Amino acid sequence: MRLIPPISFNPNIPHGSVISSNLESKALGENSPFTVYLPPGYSADSNKSYPLLVLLHGYGSDQNQWVRDGKVQNFMDNLVHAGAIEPFIIVMPYGDKSQYVNNREVHIMEELIPYVRDQYRIKPGKTFTAISGGSMGGFGALYLAHRHQDVFGLSAPLSGYFDMSYYPEFQLKKITMEPELYIYCGTNDHISFARNESLVKFKK
Repeated sequence: MRLIPPISFNPNIPHGSVISSNLESKALGENSPFTVYLPPGYSADSNKSYPLLVLLHGYGSDQNQWVRDGKVQNFMDNLVHAGAIEPFIIVMPYGDKSQYVNNREVHIMEELIPYVRDQYRIKPGKTFTAISGGSMGGFGALYLAHRHQDVFGLSAPLSGYFDMSYYPEFQLKKITMEPELYIYCGTNDHISFARNESLVKFKK
């Protein structure tokens, strides 16, 4: 069993890169920022392609939450160096306070994901495409994976704040999903835990 490496920056290992960018969105009628993490060694081999993770931020935050607060670059660099995971690319879109529905969904699915696939060496197919996020991003990870099962092969909501008023059909029938679904929530996160527990009952 491998232990998770520390989240602190290790100057003695290879590092990935974090790129901040913007994409003009017809769906939103404005430029929308996003952040990309490229794993160590990305520039060294122009023939190598990588899986893609779409990583969604929580309510009231932004596309840099996972880099700034979650230290995702340190985690990824350390885990890749330890051989605990295979390297992959992460795209972190800006979701505003949208719950990732309506025109924000259109932007992510029809504009952003195709764009990053065109710009970076990403393996095709849902087998190599996952989505995750925390709180509001956890809801978005489930919502988008359920609605786009041809795109995502795995969904991992993290302490998702599942406001079912945004997606009432979850309350009307059992959730059926082809993507692998991993639901994570801390037992001390009382509000999210109750909602996650209810969601699991719908899934069964």
